[in-house]
Amino acid sequence: MEEKLLVTILCQTYNQEQFISQALDSFLMQETDFDFDVIVRDDASTDATAKIVKGYAAKYPKIIKPIYELENQMSQGIGLLPGMLPRVMKDRKSRYIALCDGDDYWTDPLKLQKQISFLEENPKFVGSAHASRYLRDGKEAELASRNIHDKDIYTFEEYLGNCYFQTSSWVYRYDTDFRPLIENFFYRKCGGDVYMTLAFMTLGPIKYFDEVMSVWRVHDKGEWSKNSADHQIMEILVAFVDYTYKFDEKYKPKFYEQLYFTIKNISSETFSKLVMENYQSKDIQKIITMLATVIIDSNSPINKIIESREGTIKECNAYIKTLEQLLELEKNKSIIDFLKSKILSLFKR
Repeated sequence: MEEKLLVTILCQTYNQEQFISQALDSFLMQETDFDFDVIVRDDASTDATAKIVKGYAAKYPKIIKPIYELENQMSQGIGLLPGMLPRVMKDRKSRYIALCDGDDYWTDPLKLQKQISFLEENPKFVGSAHASRYLRDGKEAELASRNIHDKDIYTFEEYLGNCYFQTSSWVYRYDTDFRPLIENFFYRKCGGDVYMTLAFMTLGPIKYFDEVMSVWRVHDKGEWSKNSADHQIMEILVAFVDYTYKFDEKYKPKFYEQLYFTIKNISSETFSKLVMENYQSKDIQKIITMLATVIIDSNSPINKIIESREGTIKECNAYIKTLEQLLELEKNKSIIDFLKSKILSLFKR
């Protein structure tokens, strides 16, 4: 089977005994003219998830390939990218990877066939995605995908900040030529669905199918859904800070722009509280430095949005130097909060 294997489906799961069967069944129902397999990574579940996966692996040994972690990897910051993809794909010949978490599922039996057929016929595209729906309280709800430009082809710049296609919709090209380039991004220790998508899109455009072919289950145990709205905004903000250091310099203005529009949606008080509670000193310094850089960088589009004022650069530089001293020596929370509020106030001028 390995010689004919074209697609590997990657599914990570943790304490999803209520949902994992529906996900696996949705993979098994796929009607294709090519072979595929499913790597299911159980992240040391404490419920019956692993037992359910073992049952499927026993019944479909040529398709379901389980990995059972002995310790929870997500709690150690090891997610899909560093924890699963390079490791499991190292010796595999699959030319494509498809994604779906264990609490989501596919709804179209031809999903894989449609996406793979397009990519086989269009080698310049690095991947494809499609529309998805939320599942709330057991009922399918509004569309989960965001596509404000109503396009079907996206480049890196067009996708960033303007779209979000749910994890369960993605299929990426992962053949020999792409692997070393993509894995170079994975070793930079930056995670998340958006990061993964952007990493692939540095190598080419993606195709969007305006068809609902999967469901995103929203529940209080979901890795993203369980967070408050403010915490989600904070996660997005920190992600954009990270992205500016991971991708080419030419993309920085775009990341700056997204950082600004994200920070507008959270108060300085909430921002300070979330940062102090959830991030280490080195990360706090990185975040504040980035906020200042967004304003003072001559290439930043923020300068077109925010009114220019004398002394802004000197103020920001002073805040950064003072912040560095406080973080390393005094770690005085009240002063740090004050400095952060001052920097954030620059966005409101």
